[in-house]
Amino acid sequence: MKVLCGDEAYSQPYMKQKVQEHYGTSILITELNGKVTFRQCASTIIHNYYKESKLDKSYEDSKLFLIKTAAALIKTEIRSMPVDKNFYPSNNDILSHEKHIPESLTASRQGRTPVITFDQPLYWKSVMITSGEECSNIIVRLGAFHTEMSLLGSIGRIMSGSGLKEVLELIYAPNAVTHMLYGKAVSRAVRGFMLVDTALHTLMTNEIFGHDIFRIT
Repeated sequence: MKVLCGDEAYSQPYMKQKVQEHYGTSILITELNGKVTFRQCASTIIHNYYKESKLDKSYEDSKLFLIKTAAALIKTEIRSMPVDKNFYPSNNDILSHEKHIPESLTASRQGRTPVITFDQPLYWKSVMITSGEECSNIIVRLGAFHTEMSLLGSIGRIMSGSGLKEVLELIYAPNAVTHMLYGKAVSRAVRGFMLVDTALHTLMTNEIFGHDIFRIT
């Protein structure tokens, strides 16, 4: 600005002060480079939801938009909470101080049971936090993808030493089979387990009905 206005240009601290006075809490100004970012406030989210709800949408689209609006409100509320970067509260502090929990996430005190979903890295930490008495009625669930990974890994662990690994190695490379049995290679594991299941059912059917279904007549 000084290049354009010369000595009459406002200083950066003065401009920052004026912008904050005008926009208030609806903006964020980074300390590193002074970048200004508008924070979407709750009133804006509700206004957009009201405007979008007037449009002709299908039931599924309306339901999805409602969920996204609720998530945006919770996210905005979390962002607006005061945070001390030099102090990380313990599990007991989070449970005993309402200032650490957004009001939108305290629905359990209003007679409703909230269900919160986390991916695997945050799931165990969330379980520890909600294990206290005050959050005993909050249900923490593992994300769908990581739930599937856990299921596939449990199959590999239970079937360890049963010959499943050797059967899968007839189709896949040994390293790939190792990842499949640990629930890592999800697509390959699902296809491989389904192939084994189909083969076992075919052999059982052949044994029960006493004829060779593999033979082409």
